[in-house]
Amino acid sequence: MSRMTCTREGLALDGQPLYLLAGQLHYFRWPRAEWRERLLQARAAGLNTIDTVIPWNLHEPAEGILHFEGYADLPGYLDLIVELGLFAIVRPAPYICAEWENAGFPAWLTARLAPGENGLALRTADPRFLAPMERWFDRLIPLLAERQVDEGGPIILVQIENEHWASGVYGHDDYQQRQAEALVRRGITVPLYTCMGAGRSWPEFRNGWSGIAQKLEATRRAWPDNPMIVSELWSGWFDDWGSSRHDGRTAAALDWKLHELLAVGCAGFSHWMWAGGSHFGYWGGRTVGGDTIFMTTSYDYGAPVDEYGGLTPKFYAARRHHLFLNTLGSQVSRLMADASPGGARVVVPPAIPGRAASGAEPLRNVHLGPTTATFLQNPALERHTFQLFLPGQPPAHLAIEVDAGSVKPIYGNLPLGEQGLTLRWHTSHLLGFWSLPEGDVLVFHGFAGEVGQVGLAVPGGQAWRILDPDTAACDAAGEHLTISYWIGSTPTLVRVEAGHALTVVFLTGDRAARWWPLGEHGFLCGPDLVSEWEMSEDGLAIQCTGESLLPLLMIWPDGTARELPAPAVSAGRHTVLRPARWAQVDVVERSAEDGWQAMERPQPLEVLGCLLGYGWYRAEIEIAEPVVTTLTAPALADRATVLMDGQVAGVLGVGPGATGMALTLHLPAGRHDIRLLVDNLGRFNYGSNLGERKGLLDTLYWGGIQEDITKGWVALWQEATFAGEAIGGSQPAHVRPDAKDVDISCFPFSGPDVWLLREIHVPDGHRAVVVMTGDRNPGALFVNGRPVVRFSRHYGGGVIKEDVTALLRPGTNVLALHIQGYAGLPWRAWLLHYDQAQALQAQWSFRPGVTPATVPVPGGGGPSAPQFWRARFDYDEATDGPGPCRLSLRGMGKGQVWLNGHNAGRYWQIGPQEWTKLPQSWLQDHNELLLLEEQGRKPRDVFIEFGRRDQPWQVTIPLRPAAGQSGP
Repeated sequence: MSRMTCTREGLALDGQPLYLLAGQLHYFRWPRAEWRERLLQARAAGLNTIDTVIPWNLHEPAEGILHFEGYADLPGYLDLIVELGLFAIVRPAPYICAEWENAGFPAWLTARLAPGENGLALRTADPRFLAPMERWFDRLIPLLAERQVDEGGPIILVQIENEHWASGVYGHDDYQQRQAEALVRRGITVPLYTCMGAGRSWPEFRNGWSGIAQKLEATRRAWPDNPMIVSELWSGWFDDWGSSRHDGRTAAALDWKLHELLAVGCAGFSHWMWAGGSHFGYWGGRTVGGDTIFMTTSYDYGAPVDEYGGLTPKFYAARRHHLFLNTLGSQVSRLMADASPGGARVVVPPAIPGRAASGAEPLRNVHLGPTTATFLQNPALERHTFQLFLPGQPPAHLAIEVDAGSVKPIYGNLPLGEQGLTLRWHTSHLLGFWSLPEGDVLVFHGFAGEVGQVGLAVPGGQAWRILDPDTAACDAAGEHLTISYWIGSTPTLVRVEAGHALTVVFLTGDRAARWWPLGEHGFLCGPDLVSEWEMSEDGLAIQCTGESLLPLLMIWPDGTARELPAPAVSAGRHTVLRPARWAQVDVVERSAEDGWQAMERPQPLEVLGCLLGYGWYRAEIEIAEPVVTTLTAPALADRATVLMDGQVAGVLGVGPGATGMALTLHLPAGRHDIRLLVDNLGRFNYGSNLGERKGLLDTLYWGGIQEDITKGWVALWQEATFAGEAIGGSQPAHVRPDAKDVDISCFPFSGPDVWLLREIHVPDGHRAVVVMTGDRNPGALFVNGRPVVRFSRHYGGGVIKEDVTALLRPGTNVLALHIQGYAGLPWRAWLLHYDQAQALQAQWSFRPGVTPATVPVPGGGGPSAPQFWRARFDYDEATDGPGPCRLSLRGMGKGQVWLNGHNAGRYWQIGPQEWTKLPQSWLQDHNELLLLEEQGRKPRDVFIEFGRRDQPWQVTIPLRPAAGQSGP
């Protein structure tokens, strides 16, 4: 069986270097029916490894109840990976982050963990955490151990923990060591690693985007024997409700970043994400940076493969790199990691007034022995020409044209293959080198119309023979060969020989991304996607998808080529289906009298066994006289629609349309029924607030007052460096402020330190809660000079909600907010004070979930009451088209979608998500679409779109061209 090792140089399989080309493709974010297509796309893109986290809460939804069926069939997913010839990385650490609900921890576990060190028992050696973790490992790890590469399976690496530096308990290496031992004890034999949480017994990979190449260099300086591998390359970003779409990282940015990584000697990376998928059901988490950063249902992530399986420009940008790295990555990464500065001499293009801007210095320019590598960078908005001088006999003077916003690596005296071939120089991008028994193939690419040169050499005593120069000019002088060419829309194939046949190919960049190696059979150039091929009686049968850049060419291993007939690609249908009739269906819990669980006072959802989604709290009260008052919820997470006697009275909690912690009510005398539909929008997946509790964590109170204290602050920054925390005890009226009457939601200042002071007034005997939301920079909140909470991106993460009652004094009190590295981001602040003696005297009960009625349920509910809408529709692929299928909820408010009983996820029409994915595999001939609409909207404009899907086509190619058909 095979053996995987991890050393300073990177990964090796049975002693042979393996450049890690991995992509995050999480099985649980895709319907099982889509796994094969996604994996084939990944393989076609040149990935050799599939990377996945493993969410504990998905697989053990209730303690002791294991779930490995459907899209949770992890063993089946790993078996499919190895069937398709790919490797796998598994990340079983209980903490996965991943923008996933509760970071992967089961809510039944976190509900019972009392606060430990730094407020956390999680991710430490606390026995209350380790014992259930090891029980989970008892079930999980044997499934992984039998699927390791040394057992014939796909698994080549296993992660210990994840981003432990972000845990709030960084430095608990005893916990990481215990976890590593637990993995080994249960049969893990492949290399272990961690990311962003260094240990002594395993390598550390790095995560990130901005500055990631510099992080690899810093890691190498700190640990010279550590491999330079990126475990998460964040080439996109997640979306959250109410924020703009995070699609600003372009294909050009990914192209640049991958060049940066190779320039420092990176030995492999994993795209986070390669194909993001969807948060079906209630699985989206929340993260730091504010009180409303909850994940959208879509986890498209701006990935190379989009949420519907479509190929984006990032797919093709990444694929060009993968082709190069699959053939030369391990060789070049070792060169770049150990090279010394100097090599080629570069003259940067100077500015020419009125004509051109100046160029930039090389990103990196190094040599290792006679081999040189020069990474020319051009951040400008126009193409630049660099002059490059290579030493050697003879020396070379090259004019290198570098496109705007791009990097071009130029290698000098680079050995290729085992026949002694040397690439002396080149001026276009090097795509890859394939050594086949019948001849080698060397491929370059550039912009259409680019003129360039390639210099090649073979060992002394051999001489070049020109077989077919195509449109290029070849100059052979003994063991040296120079090819002068220009790049057109049609590939140029130069066939030469020097003891061994060589085909040199010149392509445009678009064609390079569509260059498909077919193993020993040769290459196909042109199709958008080649997923599979196999031998048939008629020749090589190749499965393609999408369109093709014409002419379509087959290049055999000996360099002969044939132009193939243009494929007949039928365009997929694009149809819209509007359900003809919607039926309004009542929510049972809104008026039901039975099925309620009595309780003395409200408790968190997870304590009540409602781990995900919605729950109902019911308070039955009686008042003697009419009253106008506020209903106060000092401890609600996250959002509650309040129904008073069946009518919607308002929304408490976070997000648009909610009133925060207090709601004004007008109540007549008599008996009243208060019902709160509470929505858990997702638990933290990052930072020190892991394991947060949801729902109504405390009872309700009458008469509380919520004040917006965003305005009225004074600011100090000039004195901050000198006075430090002494400012926290200052009175606003007694300091010399740099700015008065500051609105912290609109404070145009940036600096290393800023202090903001504000007076507050709380009636004697009242409890007081301060809520503040802002950025993730570090800082602290003080009350009357005493620290209440210190915060950072990991602690609190931009959300402060603190009961400050114990620090109050009679009369005036002072809040002091200290922010480090403030850069003008908006903050908001509220003060809630209430009389604890005014707790709601009620008969409390609870019901989990939301249930559609089977028969009409009386009770009204008003125009904004939560309600279900049901529509039935037929689907015929031949008529409606093959998809992808997506749902437009324009005109709706907020709620949940089910298709044939499958929970497709949350919708919330506050942006940025416009469509909800309806997986093809969930569709039937006759279908039911069910919407839970929380805000009383009607589905007048709702429709289903069956989009255009790229149609597959097949081309069958004889193994050798017929006589007289050797040229393109």
